[in-house]
Amino acid sequence: MLRAMRIVPMSVACLALAGAAGAAVPTPPPASAVTTRNLRVSGLEAGANSVIASYAESALASSAQLTGLALRSELFPPIRIELAADTNNPAQRVTRTQHMRDGILDQRMRVLNPVRADTEDFLEALCWLTLNRLAVQLQTRLTMPPPPQMPEWLAVGLAQNLFPQYAKRNRQVALRRWQTDKATRFGEIVNWRLLPEGRWADKALCGLAVEFLLTTPDRPALISALLARVMAGQPLDAAWFAHRLGATDVRALEKQWDVWVLHWDDAVQDFGALTRQQTDALRDLLQVDPTTYGVETRLGAPRLTSQDFITRRREPVIRRLAEQVATAVVSSGLGRPGEFQPVLGAWGAFFDAVAAVPPKGWRKWFHRAANEKQLRVLLADAEGRLAALEQTLDQRRDYMAQFEKKTHAAPAPSPTAPP
Repeated sequence: MLRAMRIVPMSVACLALAGAAGAAVPTPPPASAVTTRNLRVSGLEAGANSVIASYAESALASSAQLTGLALRSELFPPIRIELAADTNNPAQRVTRTQHMRDGILDQRMRVLNPVRADTEDFLEALCWLTLNRLAVQLQTRLTMPPPPQMPEWLAVGLAQNLFPQYAKRNRQVALRRWQTDKATRFGEIVNWRLLPEGRWADKALCGLAVEFLLTTPDRPALISALLARVMAGQPLDAAWFAHRLGATDVRALEKQWDVWVLHWDDAVQDFGALTRQQTDALRDLLQVDPTTYGVETRLGAPRLTSQDFITRRREPVIRRLAEQVATAVVSSGLGRPGEFQPVLGAWGAFFDAVAAVPPKGWRKWFHRAANEKQLRVLLADAEGRLAALEQTLDQRRDYMAQFEKKTHAAPAPSPTAPP
């Protein structure tokens, strides 16, 4: 991985900058598609396609952690992400389509002028396709019905929870509304089927509504039931959510919703947006599955540890794999808080050293691959940084648990008749 990628931009637009710039040339170089476990990205040069693919895969991994439901890539062809740069058309657009062809789900995204595309529009389209794919994946019927059409409040809400800074912003938007007597009912949000592109205050409320659902103890069961209901063409209304969430009626659900939104006013929002979910995801990423990067499983173990990369550093396939892992590690930091970046940088430096990627320019003539001792020093630094961050996050989690315990100890509102 190039050292220039140490500074990772936070939008899909910037990720595709190199490809879009290349499109200004009268005869652009042929595009090279990049295929990952769940995606096939094409339209720009291979480097830009690869970074966008890594970013989208990290978003899919985050969605799996949030919902508790992972995509089974062996059941579907990859989602096709088609990138197009048009220097004669300044507009940017993210569109998504899906069709069932001969029993096979064909899903596509098209990003026009990715250098100007809005990251959140990109994530919302990806989440819409992902939720529809999960709904199809959960089917057990012999005859596959047409693919579902997920309500956009759900896809938008999931996208708004992929990265912590979105959730923090959404809570602030909602609090301002509630504090000025402009509260929005939960039952109203779950009836929003269509939402326009762009950044709207309503999207922040969708994010908060999905975050509210994801706080339930058995969220995989809730999300699975929700997806099955959409697949069957049945409505997702406040009465159904009240039943699933254990509320006595819709009025009780709305009270529960209001209390949950307003409790963020007392929580220490700046205490830290990063959670153990992100560090656990990094731990999982560091247990490298070669097949994720298109490498045959002849490497022996189904997963490779950091120690394996040191002991087998002289193997060309290991060096190539280490370069891809370095890219994936740094890309996983997109949208993450600043305190996470030094940890990711340390791990990226370790895998770069294993890959023995020479610097550009005259320095490459003096470049030497790191020896075992140097690699162990880099590994110890990366491990130490990650362990220290995990300890800090555990302390924050304990603090927030004490706060939540105090909130839940408050007397519950008395049940009242439904509206």
